[in-house]
Amino acid sequence: LQEWYSSLFGLSLATNLTVTVLIFLRVWYMLRVAGVNRRAFHCWRVLLIIIESGMIYSVALICKITLYFLHSPPTTSIPR
Repeated sequence: LQEWYSSLFGLSLATNLTVTVLIFLRVWYMLRVAGVNRRAFHCWRVLLIIIESGMIYSVALICKITLYFLHSPPTTSIPR
């Protein structure tokens, strides 16, 4: 069961980081390359909150993964 938890935590973190970075890159592209003015861009604050929330969740998940593996028993035993 522990292998499932480590896979779940890892996939969740990878998915969250990927989506957060993709959202950031899209916003950056819209603001820099497409020449959209930040003041005219009505959804700026909402997108900024989404990006910040994604990063905060990633940090919290990294802390959760670290604490989980620090307090878990070793799984190096050989089954009989």
